[in-house]
Amino acid sequence: MKNISLIFGFGLLLTGCAAMNEDDCMLADWQAIGYQTGVEGEGTSSFTQYQKDCSKYQIKADFNAFKLGHQQGVDDFCIQERGENDGAAGANFNTLCTRSRYPAYYKGYEVGLMRYCTYECGYSRGRQGVSVNQNCNKADFPEYFSGHTQGDKYYEISEKIKDYEGDLASLKKRIETIAKEVEQEESVLLSDASDQLVRQKALNAIKSYRKTHDKLVKEYYEVKEQLAIEKDRLERLSYRALAKTVI
Repeated sequence: MKNISLIFGFGLLLTGCAAMNEDDCMLADWQAIGYQTGVEGEGTSSFTQYQKDCSKYQIKADFNAFKLGHQQGVDDFCIQERGENDGAAGANFNTLCTRSRYPAYYKGYEVGLMRYCTYECGYSRGRQGVSVNQNCNKADFPEYFSGHTQGDKYYEISEKIKDYEGDLASLKKRIETIAKEVEQEESVLLSDASDQLVRQKALNAIKSYRKTHDKLVKEYYEVKEQLAIEKDRLERLSYRALAKTVI
């Protein structure tokens, strides 16, 4: 109970390895602090900072007590439920929880990993453009990799669609700009104030603009066609993925 009470007394103070002041160092229960660190699944490296902080006040930090408390904390951390949670989240195996000393954590991790390394999870990561989680071994979880492959295809097609949509927006803007330029040149062509030379220049400009306009319009519809193809591919891919998850 002593450790638990002191954890509440010092826990908030030391969260995130906050610097210890003189009072902290004088009142510190190093075993309790070590326990707090261990039960959070952290190593003993934070002790170095505590030691440095307290040395400023000529106060010695007790590593033996810290280490003892840390081991007690790790014992409470490395349980089967924790292993299951880590595995189910796709998190790395916590190296503090050695297989020989904490078989329950290892067993729980394997169970959790089986819940994580599924077709659905692989598909979800691939669809977001995220690489495979290396904790899912391909030999043990082929469905996860199959899902990721399909999800990755979805991501690639989605990116193509974004590019095509961006191209269409840009082409549309250029076409509209050229249409305005043609209107301006036509007004010059029809103006009573324009002489023959000015009208000829306007006419030449109109011909050039219309040529560019026709080229852009052609390109616009070609991109639009490609966009429709990619959207169709995406729809069919989504349908297959949905059918896979239902099955």
